[in-house]
Amino acid sequence: MKKAIIVGSTGLVGHELTELLLANSLYSEVITLVRKQSGRKHLKLREVIVEFDHLEKVKDQIKADEAFCCLGTTMKKAGSKEAFEKVDLIYPLNFAKYFHAHGGNEFTIITAMGADEQSMFYYNQIKGRVERELEQMKFEVLNIIRPSLLIGERKEKRAGEGIGAFIFSLIDWMFVGAMKRYKSIKGITVAKAMVRIQENNTEGINIYTSDKLQVLGTP
Repeated sequence: MKKAIIVGSTGLVGHELTELLLANSLYSEVITLVRKQSGRKHLKLREVIVEFDHLEKVKDQIKADEAFCCLGTTMKKAGSKEAFEKVDLIYPLNFAKYFHAHGGNEFTIITAMGADEQSMFYYNQIKGRVERELEQMKFEVLNIIRPSLLIGERKEKRAGEGIGAFIFSLIDWMFVGAMKRYKSIKGITVAKAMVRIQENNTEGINIYTSDKLQVLGTP
């Protein structure tokens, strides 16, 4: 049986992923790094309280067979480029570094459609940068998850995403053929796809766009 460790377990995808792993008989333990107790109760769940600015304080607990990074924020919520970079670049890289230092070799991260260091958009630049720096860590398995607009019930409300989700709900039918990767996608679908991807355990750097995730995460 395997152990998994997750950061971002209270977010839209992270919450669903945690529930799926806890229910999966292949896993004996699911470790989540959280700022405060979530209130979840499960025999296989172990929550580790952390300050992400001082992740080194719990580095010895970042041990598992597989790691999942579901961290992410928005420029509006972060409030500045520096704060956004912390959550979407520095925290994931520190998490990956400590995981890898303990022999972890299977890492899965959610970035975004359009991740590209050369993008004209700062958001996509940071997503592209985190991908590149993770690639340099030489994991045996590195799964990069690039969803389109994520939809579903969040604990936190993001006004911009809510408007975007409404607009996409009206035009999703237009995205066919090569445009499928631009369709909005449910958080639970992405989570199911991530579990299936990990079960396949394909070595190397694997990039999954939203259209592929839709197929993998749909029964």
